[in-house]
Amino acid sequence: MPKQDFDKKALQLQAIEVIAAVTLENQGKLGEALQYYRKAINYLPENGKLRYSVGVVYMKNSNINEAINEFFESIKYSPEESEAYSALATCYLVQGIPFDEALCLLAFLDLDKDSNKAATIRARLHEFKPEEIVFPVKIFLEYQR
Repeated sequence: MPKQDFDKKALQLQAIEVIAAVTLENQGKLGEALQYYRKAINYLPENGKLRYSVGVVYMKNSNINEAINEFFESIKYSPEESEAYSALATCYLVQGIPFDEALCLLAFLDLDKDSNKAATIRARLHEFKPEEIVFPVKIFLEYQR
């Protein structure tokens, strides 16, 4: 099967899984919704918007560490999508991590999508692991000089 046909089929299968996941999520069945979201990710794992949706379900389910991982994946695959930055900042607040600089950076990236400075910072986010909470502070301070 040609790659283009495979991608089209994968998109169709992913859409079916996502519809089921969203329906279950809206019904408050978060565990079941995550199962369908995971199936959808198996078809096209580099879908940043889907990764964001999975992170939101993890947040709703109070699984903040998993949410953080998914938001990082979302940022890695779709750095232009601002929702993941805001959600990541929310996760840090929920964990009680008082990083005003990190929140300022994430807000900056969310608000200033078109500037070269924001694009450069967003491009470097993938260099850090989610557990390296201080990464935004390092990047933010570097670009303030």
